[in-house]
Amino acid sequence: MSKVELIAIREYIVKKVGYLTINEFVYYYELLMNGSDEYILGVEYKGKVYGFHTKEIPLEYCSTQTDHKKNIQYFRFGANTKKAKIIAESKGTECYGETKDIYELYKCNTKKGYNSGYCFEKAVFNSYGMADEWVQDNKASTKGGDITVNGKEIQIKYAEKGSMATITSTATIIRQLDRLIKIAC
Repeated sequence: MSKVELIAIREYIVKKVGYLTINEFVYYYELLMNGSDEYILGVEYKGKVYGFHTKEIPLEYCSTQTDHKKNIQYFRFGANTKKAKIIAESKGTECYGETKDIYELYKCNTKKGYNSGYCFEKAVFNSYGMADEWVQDNKASTKGGDITVNGKEIQIKYAEKGSMATITSTATIIRQLDRLIKIAC
């Protein structure tokens, strides 16, 4: 992609903050940021934690939210009870165990308390026999997934009951565009 194209995309996104559609978010995320081959998306349903593998982000479980004070729009994954039931009962969905057990077992405490996303990541690593390899990382999604299995980069997202997991934001996409513009010829 040329520097002119990158600058045009950046200008478009800056103008559209608060008004980007889910489809636009997915397009720019896939185009500029996604270093993953697939996803494991997790939800809580009836006290258990479930995860499903997917090659594409299922838009029916996503939404956008805008923080007008910060002028940032977020692209998030989450499932209400009805949608979580559909996920939990879908073919190929894996149950990782009781929610409370996962939080206790993996002791995902941070200074602010437990982080359910980290607990889910640890449960996924454990399911692949890689529990000792899990480290809390801040690896950018442009660099790959949270876990590599059989050469596939897998991004892991978990939406705790009643919450949403952020996939990306306009601020993150703009930072990535700035990096790409800087190195473009």
